[in-house]
Amino acid sequence: MNNNIKDSIKYITNQTNKVNGFTVPENYFEKLEQKILVDSNPALSKKHPFKTPDNYFEDLENSIINKITNIEKQPKSKVISIYKKTIQLIPTAVAACVLIFLSYTYFNFNTTNEIIDFNNITTADIEEWYENGYINTTEEDLSLAINSTNLNLEEDIITSIELNNDNIEEYLNTIENSTIFNEIE
Repeated sequence: MNNNIKDSIKYITNQTNKVNGFTVPENYFEKLEQKILVDSNPALSKKHPFKTPDNYFEDLENSIINKITNIEKQPKSKVISIYKKTIQLIPTAVAACVLIFLSYTYFNFNTTNEIIDFNNITTADIEEWYENGYINTTEEDLSLAINSTNLNLEEDIITSIELNNDNIEEYLNTIENSTIFNEIE
């Protein structure tokens, strides 16, 4: 059967006059496994990727000593102590707290919170509120207020009105007849 396949491949290549478009270098698959292992783990490779310069270890001690002496020759930088700064800020913070406390107590206690007492309200104030529309009262509210105060208004009204015949006639002449009948009922 292999001969038939080889024959068919040979037949196709002869007919098309083409060689396979993909080529692989010789012994590629034999070296492939070793190449993958070397690439995945560089410790397995025999090549040394890093090299030290010539006479590196001989000059190492001198170069380290030179660097240390250069560091010692540099001027020292200024160091600001945080402890000194905090000690300087404490009196300022205390003064600010005292100032806030004093201003709070001054403004809080000097505000006059007048307590409104009904004894301080005058009749003129109530009339002014009623005229300006600040008080909305109904007839029921007024009747409840009058009944709760136990005023003898009827006696005061009767004594203040002078009842004579002329006043009664004048009153009856100014009122329409229908209102008289409504009052009688």
